Amino acid sequence: MKKQIYRYIAVVAILVSAVFASCKDNDETQDPVILLEEMHHIRHHNDTKDVFEYDKRNRITKCLTYYIGTTEVYYTNTITYKANGNLELLIESGETYITTFAKKGNKISYTDEINNTSGEMEVDSQGFPVKGTWERKGDNLGRGTSTFTWENGNLTQEKREYCVENDGKEYSYIETSTYTYDNKKSPFYNCATPKWFLMYWLGVAYCGENNLETAIYSRLPAHTLTAKNTYNDDGFLISRTGDFSILSESYIYMKR
Repeated sequence: MKKQIYRYIAVVAILVSAVFASCKDNDETQDPVILLEEMHHIRHHNDTKDVFEYDKRNRITKCLTYYIGTTEVYYTNTITYKANGNLELLIESGETYITTFAKKGNKISYTDEINNTSGEMEVDSQGFPVKGTWERKGDNLGRGTSTFTWENGNLTQEKREYCVENDGKEYSYIETSTYTYDNKKSPFYNCATPKWFLMYWLGVAYCGENNLETAIYSRLPAHTLTAKNTYNDDGFLISRTGDFSILSESYIYMKR
């Protein structure tokens, strides 16, 4: 979730950049929707745990972050669903930050207090982002544009063009990331929270239908990261290890 000052994407985007998403089984029968009351995401590599809470429509309403072995919440993310597809994300971590999302047609504009950024996303008919622009103000000026390619509910390619300013100089970059997936269910497979919001908040790693297996990055030095996934009897991801952020994580699902 840029989170961990969080919006979860902060952790994931720094470690895995704009990584993973998904791809359903080609079975013609549709799986029954599994309604969750809670889902626990345990990150063993940094000893933290996120507890996601859901409403009866299977939308995430809150995420509480703990250090493993403690009961003290040190980050709270609260999502408020408003009329006309608008959303508000409230982040509490000693201080309070608000990110507002205003949806008009197939475009969502946002203002992010915690990262001092504003931007716009364009989504397709299924709610997957196909283009995004952003601008960051303050001490770390920057702006950029991304385009996204999706297949079967999974992000398969992201192209990024952006520039940042440092000591009065502007530096420009062009990057391409390509992703492949398994055919099993991601932790947010049945989640009714809009896909565009999941990608923004949690990072590309957690907004699709299936689970990342490889990520190939073009930026020098070009490199490939891999993950090893295991699943429960319902076909959902329950653990992942691999190159991503020296990754070791697990999931616990609590059905409604």
